[in-house]
Amino acid sequence: MFHIIVIIIAIISCYIWGDWRNWSKYEKTILFFILGDFTYNFLAYNKPLWSYDGSILNHTLIDILMAIFIFPCTLMIYLPRFPQKLLGKVLHILKWVTTYSAVEYTSHLFGHFSYDNGWNEWASILFNCFMFPLLYIHYKKSYLGYILAAIGGSIIVFIFNINLQDMR
Repeated sequence: MFHIIVIIIAIISCYIWGDWRNWSKYEKTILFFILGDFTYNFLAYNKPLWSYDGSILNHTLIDILMAIFIFPCTLMIYLPRFPQKLLGKVLHILKWVTTYSAVEYTSHLFGHFSYDNGWNEWASILFNCFMFPLLYIHYKKSYLGYILAAIGGSIIVFIFNINLQDMR
């Protein structure tokens, strides 16, 4: 139920603050965000670093709902409000890193999110610090976003020892 509440809050927030009328401007970055998430789920299928836990829905269904609702809502609020000045950019990114990290940690505290195989709250915070600038970079220069995502993903695969045998 926790994840459904978060999704409802995201949809309401997007309706109020999101640039949902111009959703197509963000479509390629929404798909990039979803592709990254689904790639993680395939690569780490047998050795997950984190997972959603629910009493009603399993990880896969929650993850699909997140990809359909949370990711687009996030980007339709995050990208159109991206500031031009450096301090504003840093504060904007920190606001989103804090928001995502706080929701995840709250979910963990209530038993709806788990950390596994060496991943923890700090790894998630560092990941969010990488992810939010990456999403903006992809929005502006998609080719560079893909290159940086491949590098970042490779680093995670190396550090957390995810190998081909861990894939399904």
